[in-house]
Amino acid sequence: MLRTLNSAFSSGISKIKWFFSILSERIKVEIAVMKILGQSEKFEKKRKDLLVSMGERLVELKDMNKTNIFEDQDIKDAFKELDTLDDEISELRKTAEEISSLEV
Repeated sequence: MLRTLNSAFSSGISKIKWFFSILSERIKVEIAVMKILGQSEKFEKKRKDLLVSMGERLVELKDMNKTNIFEDQDIKDAFKELDTLDDEISELRKTAEEISSLEV
């Protein structure tokens, strides 16, 4: 009887360890995804700030009666930075998607 009880107890403990090991791995994955999405949000904020500064620069150019806004170096630089930020954001989101779809 004592052997049966000990065997059942050991079996129960091993199942609990197995469950919590899987839970631990899943939590690690979710934390990694949250960190990546946090970085993505930082880039989104930079992107929005860049768009605001571009808009302000466009208003300045309008007041100066410039006809071609794309010749302005500030606007060119802002578009390059905007493209870089968009690439980074999409890459981070793709990475987060890949990580969250992993089977543990």
